[in-house]
Amino acid sequence: MKKLIFFLLFTFNITLVFAQNSSVQISGTVYNDLNGNEIEDVSIQVLPVENPHLDERNIGISTNRDGTFRFTFNYTYPFRLRFSHISFASQDIIINNAEEGQGMDINLNPTSISAGDVVVVADMVSKEELSETRTTYKISTVDVQQLASFDVFDLVSTMGEVDVATQSMTMQSVNTRGFNSSANKRFLQLTDGTDNRAPGLNFPVGNLMGLIDLDVSSVEIMPGPSSTKYGSSALNGVILMTSHDPFLTQGFSTEVKAGVNSLDLGGKTYYAVEGNSMYDVQARYAKAFSEKFAFKITGSLTSGTDWKANNYDNIGNGRIHDLRRDQAGYNGVNIYGDENFVYEEVYIDSDLIEVLPPGVLLLPDADFGPVTRTGYEESNLVDYDVSTAKFAVSIQYKFNDSYKIKLDGKYGSTHSLYTGDSRIRLDGFQMYQAIAQFELDKLNIRAYSTWQNSGDSFDVSYLAHRLLQEAKPDEDWYRDFRIAFQQGLPVYGVRKGDLERARRFADSGVTLLADRSALSRFEPGTPEFDEKVDQLKGTVNEDGVAFQDNSSLYHIESTYELSDLVPETSMQAGGNFRFYDLESYGTIFPDTTSNNITNYEFGGYITAENRIFNEQLRISSALRFDKNENFKPRISPQVSLNYNLNDTHYFTFSYQHGFRYPGVREQFINNDLGNARLIGGLSENVGQYNLQENAINLDAVDAFNEAVTNDLNQTIDSAVPYNRTQAVWKNLSILESGIVSQNQLLGIRPEVVNTLETGYRHLFTPQFYIDLSYYVSFYHDFIGVTRVVKPRTSPSQDLFVAAGQINNTLESDRYYIYSNAADQLIVQGASFNIDYSSGGFMASLNGSYAKLIQSSNDPITPGFNTPPFKMNFEWGHRSITPNVGFKMVYRYRTKFFWESSFIDGPIDSYGHFDFQVNARIPSLNSSLKFGITNFGVGEYYNIYGGPSIGSILFATYSFNPRSF
Repeated sequence: MKKLIFFLLFTFNITLVFAQNSSVQISGTVYNDLNGNEIEDVSIQVLPVENPHLDERNIGISTNRDGTFRFTFNYTYPFRLRFSHISFASQDIIINNAEEGQGMDINLNPTSISAGDVVVVADMVSKEELSETRTTYKISTVDVQQLASFDVFDLVSTMGEVDVATQSMTMQSVNTRGFNSSANKRFLQLTDGTDNRAPGLNFPVGNLMGLIDLDVSSVEIMPGPSSTKYGSSALNGVILMTSHDPFLTQGFSTEVKAGVNSLDLGGKTYYAVEGNSMYDVQARYAKAFSEKFAFKITGSLTSGTDWKANNYDNIGNGRIHDLRRDQAGYNGVNIYGDENFVYEEVYIDSDLIEVLPPGVLLLPDADFGPVTRTGYEESNLVDYDVSTAKFAVSIQYKFNDSYKIKLDGKYGSTHSLYTGDSRIRLDGFQMYQAIAQFELDKLNIRAYSTWQNSGDSFDVSYLAHRLLQEAKPDEDWYRDFRIAFQQGLPVYGVRKGDLERARRFADSGVTLLADRSALSRFEPGTPEFDEKVDQLKGTVNEDGVAFQDNSSLYHIESTYELSDLVPETSMQAGGNFRFYDLESYGTIFPDTTSNNITNYEFGGYITAENRIFNEQLRISSALRFDKNENFKPRISPQVSLNYNLNDTHYFTFSYQHGFRYPGVREQFINNDLGNARLIGGLSENVGQYNLQENAINLDAVDAFNEAVTNDLNQTIDSAVPYNRTQAVWKNLSILESGIVSQNQLLGIRPEVVNTLETGYRHLFTPQFYIDLSYYVSFYHDFIGVTRVVKPRTSPSQDLFVAAGQINNTLESDRYYIYSNAADQLIVQGASFNIDYSSGGFMASLNGSYAKLIQSSNDPITPGFNTPPFKMNFEWGHRSITPNVGFKMVYRYRTKFFWESSFIDGPIDSYGHFDFQVNARIPSLNSSLKFGITNFGVGEYYNIYGGPSIGSILFATYSFNPRSF
C-alpha cells in the first residue's frame, strides 16, 4: 500500500511536467530615479498577476553591471514583473503583451536616501502586502544586517506574537499564539520549503538545518493554523526562511562574531569584565558560471560555553527556599535523582530536644511526609561546552528558461542541551538532508530525505537516577534512612531524629542487612564518580543512560498553478507523501529486531484566490485532505477575506481550521525516564501495561497525600488524634475518584483547532503604518500527558493496600501516557504593530495579548506557557553619520506559569535591552558591529527548568560586498 501511494503520487507529478507555455522575452534597463544612474544586481521575478505570493517558483534574473537585462522564458500573458533591490523600493509591472516587455525603462526609488535638500522615502508596505488575507510578519536581509543580537533567532523573537523557548545558547524553539513548549511540535519550521525537524525527535533542533545569517534572504512568520497548505504540525503557525539565489546573489562573504556571556562586570578588579568566551564564524560563496549553471556553498562554526541550568528552588515538600538539610522531601528544580520519594513518619519525641547537642537539626513533632534521596546538580552531570557546525551546498541548473533543477545537501552537528520529557544532553548529534527540486513552468516538485544520528547523547536526569541506584538501591537506602532517623544508630554517630546525619548514613557504603552490599554515594569530583559517569554514558542498553536514534524521514511534494481553470481566478493544487522509518534499537521506541516501526501520511490541497468589486475585495479559500497510517482521514477548510476601503483602509477576516496528527514520539515512544516510563498513546502501546482500573491518576495521588499529611500533622491539636491508618481510611475516596476507568487511555487522537480572526491595516503616510488583529481559537482533543501510578495491588481489588503502595517506588510504577484532553479549550488574543521611518531613522512597536479564556480541570491539559502580554520596541538609525548607525531593542514579558511533562513552575516578568552600533567601511566592503544583549536585567528564564539567560557582549566583523 505504501509503495502504491508513493508510485501514484510520483506518476501524477511527472505527468504534469509536460505542460508548456509560450516563449516570452523581456528586456530593458533599471535606473536610480534619484540620480539617473543604472542599478546593477536588481532582482527580476516573474509572477502571476492575481496572487504573486502563491507562486513558489523562482523564475527570474538580475540586471547586469550596466543595469540592463534580457531574459527569455515560457509563460502566459499577462504576468507580473517584480523589480527588487536591498537599497530600493520594490516595483511591480504588469506585462500584457510582447511589445510591453521590450526596451523597458524602470525607475526605482531609494528606500531612504538623502541628496541635498531632497529626501526620497518609499512606502514601508506595498499594496500587495496590505491586501494579504492573513497576518504575516516579515524579516528582510536589511533586518538581519541590523541585528542587535548574537543570533538570528533573537530577531525572530522580536516579531509580534512570537514566543521563543531557550533550551541552550545554540538551541531555541519558536511558537506563536500559546501552548508553547521546549520541544514544540505544533509550529512548523521550513527552510526553502523543507521541513527542519529531526525525524526521531519530531521537532527542529533549533536552527541546525536552517540558514546562516549571511544566506538569509527573508523570513516570514504566519501565526495561527496553517494546516490547509502545510498539513499536519502547522497547528500554531509556520516560519518560512528563504535563502539567497546563487544566480542573483553572487560572490564571497564572511562574518566573524566574538563575544562574552555570563558577564561579571567588575571581575577581579574594578574595571574588569569576566565571562565565558564564545565565537561564531560563517562564510558564503556563490557563483553563476553561466545563465544556466550556478552553485552556492555556506558554512558556519559556533562554539562557546552554555548558559547553566542552576535553579535550585525546592519544588518538593516544604517551602520554595528550603534546602536539603532543612527538608526531608527536598526536590530541586535542576537537581536530578531526587524526584522519587517515599512517605515516612519522620517524627521524634519532644523530650529528646533537651539532650541533643547545639546545631543538630530536628524535624517538628508528628511530622509525616515524603523523603527524597540526595540528588545531583545538573552542573555535576554535564559539561556546558556547546558547539554547532553547519555546512550546505546547492547546485542549480537551468535546462532552459522555464525548466530548472536544484540539488541541495545539508549537514549539521551539535553539542547542546534541550528540555523535553527529560533533560537531554546532545553530544555529537548529527543531521543530514538531501533535497532535489524540479521547476517547470507552473509545476514545482520537491523531494527530500532527512537522517539523524544521536551520536553520544544521553538522558541527564536518568543519569542521576542510575548513579544513585548503582551505589545503593532505593530499597536499601530508604530502609537505612528510616531506621537511622527513627531509632538512631549511636555506633555510627546518628542520634534519633537527626535528619542530616541520617541522610549521610544512608548515602554511605554501609547497609544494615548483612546479606546486602552497598557503595558510598558517588561524589562529584572524585575518580569513582567520573569513572561511573563515563561507564553509564557509554552504555546504550538498560545498564546505561545513552540512547540511539538514527531515524529518518522521506518526503515528496508538488504544487501546480491552475491559472486557466477558472477565469480571473488564481488556483493552485498540491500534494505530498511522507514516510518515517524509526531506528532507536529499542532505546526510545519498541523497535527491536523483530519489530520495525514505520509510519506514513499523505495529503493534497487546492487553493483559489480572486478579486471582485473592482478588486476591492480579495477572497482566498482552500481545502485539504490528509491521511495518516494510524488515523482516520482529515478534511481542512480555510477562507479569508481582505476588503480595501478607499484604497487606504484594509479590513481582514478569516476562518482557519488546523489539525495535528500525533507525532511519531507521541504514537510509539516507550522510554524509561528513571522515575517513570513514557508511553506513546497508540492503544497497542498502552494496552500491554493493563492500566484501566489498576492505576490511579497522579493528581489524585497528590491530593490524597496532602490530605493524609494534613490530618497527621494536626494530631497534637486534635481532640481525637489520627494515626496513619485512620488518616488513610478517611481519605480513600480521593484515591477512588482517580482510578483509571475502562473508558480512558483507549488510544490517542489528532488534535484540532478552529480559529476566527479579524484585522485592520492602514498606511497613514509612506512613513507610518499600523496593523491590528484579534482572534479566538477553539481547541479539541488537545494532546498532553496523562500521569498515573500503578501499585502492585489493584486499587479496584483492595484500595487500602494499594494506598500503602502508591508512595513507595519499590511497590508501584509510574507511567506517563500521551493522550487527549476531554474538554474544549478556548483562547483569545490580540496584537498590534506600529512602524515609522523617516530618513535613516526607524522605530517599531509591537505587542500581543493572549489568554486561555476557557480552561479545563483535565490533568492532561498542556500548559498555555505564554505571557498574557508581551511587547517589543525597537528604534535606530542606519546613518547617524554617513557610515555609522545603531539599533536598540527593548523586550518585555509579563509573568506566567510554565507547565510541561518535565517540570512545572513560575516564570517571572522581565524586560531588557539589546543594543548595537555599527560602522561601515565601504573601501573594504566591510562593517564592524559592537553590541550587548539582555542589558538591564539579571539572568532570567523563559522556560521553567531551563538555562538562566544572561547578557552577551559581542563584536562582529562582516565582509559582504553585496551590502555596499
